[in-house]
Amino acid sequence: MNSQPMKPTIKVGLAALAGLLLFATGCSILQPKADLTQFYVLRATPSTGAATTESKPTARSTIRVSSGRLAAYLDVTPVVVQDGSNRVKQLDLHHWAEPLSKGISRVFGENLAARLNGAQIIIYPEPANATALELRYTINRLEGTLGGPVILQVNWQVVDLASGTTLHAASTDRQIPAAGQTEDVSAYVDQISAALVIWADEVAAAIRALHVDPQP
Repeated sequence: MNSQPMKPTIKVGLAALAGLLLFATGCSILQPKADLTQFYVLRATPSTGAATTESKPTARSTIRVSSGRLAAYLDVTPVVVQDGSNRVKQLDLHHWAEPLSKGISRVFGENLAARLNGAQIIIYPEPANATALELRYTINRLEGTLGGPVILQVNWQVVDLASGTTLHAASTDRQIPAAGQTEDVSAYVDQISAALVIWADEVAAAIRALHVDPQP
């Protein structure tokens, strides 16, 4: 049985349909895709302790928070979470709105100011006078699982800039439990902010215990 040749009108119709499909496919490829990335910042927490009600400062008038050091795996734009006993993963659609090291120093400085009434807190690279104290720190670990605890491990020192002497050195190793079981990134960021509050409480207590007279 011989096949009949395709009529010209059918050929034209099929060609038009193919052209429409190609045009629609091309348009969908060229259309910009929505950016689903979400950005997060750390927040300070006001102190409710007695330190904010003291009439006089218990430390020198100027304390500088250094730039600090972060473990390399934390010094990235995506939010990092724990993914096993010795694994971490970066959340591709959840990023820090500022470099994490700067966010930590900023928030820690705000927390410290709220706990050392009368002290002037400045953040590196702002210069400090020779009579100031400086907080230097290295964060070795700051991560957890979504819906689980966050672990903070940080070594820190309070240094007298005039002499270069370390007045106090300590390590903070804390675990901050999750408020609930929800695997929410915003709640996870809140836990990290809470870890910085606990650390600031420890540093403020150490500075007050130094009994360093305020400088004019």
